[in-house]
Amino acid sequence: MLNPILILIGLTVAISAYAWSNADLMRAWIMQPYLMARSSGQWYRLLTSGFLHADWPHLFFNMFAFYSFSPVVLAALAQRYGTGAGWACFCSCTWAALLCRMCPPTFSTATTATIAASGRRAG
Repeated sequence: MLNPILILIGLTVAISAYAWSNADLMRAWIMQPYLMARSSGQWYRLLTSGFLHADWPHLFFNMFAFYSFSPVVLAALAQRYGTGAGWACFCSCTWAALLCRMCPPTFSTATTATIAASGRRAG
């Protein structure tokens, strides 16, 4: 059986490495609330920015922390809510953290841009 945590790590590493080789793609996928609020059709950034990292040290630390803590967090959520609901809660932590970045005052400046998904790790 495939380990979903390793799948998420693999996807994150592959997407980050690919975005580093394509500056236009990196700019297009970074979370920029100002642009999202003023342009239609850029809400995909809620998903894509969660897989991006700035560089190898950033990626390595986040993936190490994710690999270290996610099994414990996931097991606790699965025990409390069941396997499916536990996974749903686990994954929703990522997007909840990204949505928090959408709150004012991030809308006030065009230069606010964020990447990565530490909320997934925190649960």
